[in-house]
Amino acid sequence: MKRLIVAALSFGLALVAAEGIVRLTVRTDADGQRWLGETRLRPYRLPLRQLRQRALEIETPTSLFAYDPDLGWAPRAGARSRDGRVSIDASGARTTGGVATAGDSLRVVALGDSFTFGDEVGDEETWPAHLERILAEENPERSVDVVNLGVNGYGLDQAVLRFERDGASLSPDLVVLGLQPENLLRSLNVVRAIYFPGTSLPFSKPRFVVDADGVRVVNRPAAPVDDVLEALTDPLASPLLRDEGWLDTRYVATPLHASALYSLVQTFFASGARSDPFVMTPQVARVANVALERLDAAVEAAGGRLVVLHLPRRDDLARIVVGQPTWYADWLDAVQDRHEVVRSEVGVRDVEDRVFRPGGHYTPERNADVARMVAPVAAGSPRASRSLQLRTPSMGGSSSRDHGRPGGRGVRMSRTRMVGWLQPRPGAPGANSSNGYSKSSW
Repeated sequence: MKRLIVAALSFGLALVAAEGIVRLTVRTDADGQRWLGETRLRPYRLPLRQLRQRALEIETPTSLFAYDPDLGWAPRAGARSRDGRVSIDASGARTTGGVATAGDSLRVVALGDSFTFGDEVGDEETWPAHLERILAEENPERSVDVVNLGVNGYGLDQAVLRFERDGASLSPDLVVLGLQPENLLRSLNVVRAIYFPGTSLPFSKPRFVVDADGVRVVNRPAAPVDDVLEALTDPLASPLLRDEGWLDTRYVATPLHASALYSLVQTFFASGARSDPFVMTPQVARVANVALERLDAAVEAAGGRLVVLHLPRRDDLARIVVGQPTWYADWLDAVQDRHEVVRSEVGVRDVEDRVFRPGGHYTPERNADVARMVAPVAAGSPRASRSLQLRTPSMGGSSSRDHGRPGGRGVRMSRTRMVGWLQPRPGAPGANSSNGYSKSSW
């Protein structure tokens, strides 16, 4: 009996000591969220103070983005960044340079997220702006207009809805969907801060829900910012978050969570935590396919032609150049059976500073390479196959089937690591962009 008492006391003292060590190691932010380094400990708490501050900032005329009931958020018409590198025209599209000549018109609409919008580069350095100049030079007899409808932080669903509202009426000859595949994960999201707590966008968004009753669009009109902030005070009880695909048991708090040691153990060993959110689940694929088919139908009804432009993030490109499959490789290969696809990674042999900016977006040089790959498609080159894998001489490389896709030969990349906020794991804090006009992370 005495031994049992001694053992129990020893165990209790060990727990107390462990609790003390964990409390000294873990930091707690102003919203009560515990962190071990950059890892959030359960239960998750949302950065409400930060989001309230950002809600005030977006109300100012200098904010590039504003609440939009149809889309969640959208560029503010006529806005201009403080450093003058980013400007939004009167229609809400990012400025591309305004190339125009006399003659028949050629109009291209570009859709997507910050890779298409062109974060971390100036107005004339985005791939839509480069594309406009290339097409104007190659078609001097035509009036060329490339409309950049990309928006930071957008999911594929928002890109589709923006085309239906803002792009279809332009009667484009070609619609280029700049598909940065992490957008597919965003399509399960309703409130941006649930998916990405480090966001500078304190908004909600509409999303497509596919179930036994078919396809429906929820949260449209999107909840205003004040309603979003109220919902986030108790996310598990909020009707707004009923269809939130990234809300799970990690937000559940119990009395045991008073212990930092318990939070630590549960975070790393409890079931239900998504150790790797970059997974092409059946739900992600189903929603993505529905969105693509809806966009294809809308483009056809507008008299245009849809091309899917693959824009891999740094981590994905790093895998591609060494011949390893990405998390979405099989899905993208299947998309090629139904849609024209331009793989912008063809010929890229190294993940280096020439390709990515510090925040994870493409450099002006990389954007120019992407535009050169799209230009033959936009100019109406023959559709020899459903998948257009084009060569870009300036990028080097051999056959398009030898490089730039899973299983290709690829050349080993330099050891570079992803920097910045661009592709945080869903639920991660992210980091601030340092480019001067991207307020924190989107």
